[in-house]
Amino acid sequence: MKLFAVLAALALASPLPAGAADDALDLLAAPSDTYTVLDFAASWCTPCYRALPRLQALARELPDLRVVVVSVDETERGRDRLVRELDLELEVVWDGDHALISKLAPEAFPATYVLDPSGEVVYSHLGYDPKVFDEFAEVVRGLQRSLQSP
Repeated sequence: MKLFAVLAALALASPLPAGAADDALDLLAAPSDTYTVLDFAASWCTPCYRALPRLQALARELPDLRVVVVSVDETERGRDRLVRELDLELEVVWDGDHALISKLAPEAFPATYVLDPSGEVVYSHLGYDPKVFDEFAEVVRGLQRSLQSP
C-alpha cells in the first residue's frame, strides 16, 4: 500500500492535534515530482543525534529532495529540544498522538523511509550505522539523478 494513501486516510480517520502531524500529512499526501525522505526521530533517541545532522547535510546537497522529520516525542518540548540542540533546518513536525508512527510501527529509531513520487516506499532502514547511512545516501542520490535523466 502506498504510504501517501495510508497517511491521507489517517488524516481523515483520526483528527490530529492542530499544528502537529497535520503539516506532515499535507506534505506527504500530495503526489510529488521528487523523492521524499520520511524520518521518525525523538529527542530521547541517541542514534537520532548522529543521523539527523547527516540527513540535514544530504538535504542541503540535494535541494530538490523532500525531507520530513516526524518527532515521536511525548511533548512538543521534546521536538523543540531536538530541533534546537541539532540546529535543524529540516521540516520537523510533531506526531502528538502517535497517529503516524502507529501506522508504520518501526522497531527501532531513527526509522527512515524513502518514498518515490507516487508514494511507494522504495527504501527503508532502522537505526543508525554510518556505513548504512552512506549506502542510503548513495541510493537517494541515484534516485534523484534518475529523475533528471530524459
